[in-house]
Amino acid sequence: MNIFRFSILSLFVCFFLIVGCKPEAPNKDAKTNKTIVKPTVKKVPNKKNSSSKKTAIKPIDKAFWLAAKKEAGVGPTQASAIRKITAKYDKQIASLKKAKKWDGKPNVKTRAQVNKSKEDELKKLLAKKYLKYSVFKKKWASKQAAKKKKK
Repeated sequence: MNIFRFSILSLFVCFFLIVGCKPEAPNKDAKTNKTIVKPTVKKVPNKKNSSSKKTAIKPIDKAFWLAAKKEAGVGPTQASAIRKITAKYDKQIASLKKAKKWDGKPNVKTRAQVNKSKEDELKKLLAKKYLKYSVFKKKWASKQAAKKKKK
């Protein structure tokens, strides 16, 4: 009989605990008895290659593109297209380096193929200006290397 009483008593205790404990109520203002709504902040996904958002150009890049405009005749739309093409192939090269398919003799064909496709895209974009641009880019790279050696 003791077990019977204990089980009934424990059932009543459990029932009262379940009924008596209310789920957490929303925040209410005591004076107005209205629910207080906290503002939520939506996170907007960050898109790196968003065409509507202009990317900031670093001072070094700015000097490069100003010189490219002056010496090779590269316009602002062409400059942004060149940056996109370069970024695309840099990403591809980085993934190949990570997979260890970029360095060494066995990967000569891969490097040549990637560089050739990048060159073809740039030639298609710049047409007659490509030769001037490539000469300018080599000169710029040698100037930057000389500056780094002096430091």
